Amino acid sequence: MGNSVLLEAEGLVNGVRQADYGTALDNHNLIAAFWAIVFGHEVTPQQAALCMVLVKVAREMYVHKRDNLVDMAGYTEVINKIYEQIEELSKEEE
Repeated sequence: MGNSVLLEAEGLVNGVRQADYGTALDNHNLIAAFWAIVFGHEVTPQQAALCMVLVKVAREMYVHKRDNLVDMAGYTEVINKIYEQIEELSKEEE
C-alpha cells in the first residue's frame, strides 16, 4: 500500500506550499482579487480555494492521477485554514 493521500496533502499544505506561497488566506485573497477582475464581481478566498478543488475534480474526471486526489484533499485543508485565519483576525480586531 502507498502513502496516505491525506498525509501527503497535509505535508504540502503545512510545509512546502506555505513556505512557497505564504498563508492560505494571503495567497487566496490574491487569487480571489485577480479572479474578481475577470468575473466582474467579488470573489472570496474561500470561493477561490473551492474552485481550485473543482479544477482538480475536472482533471480527475478526465484521467485518474494521484496528484489530483492529493490536491483535492489539500485544497479542502486550505479552505479550513482560511476560515481559521479569518476567525483569528476577527478575534484580534476585538
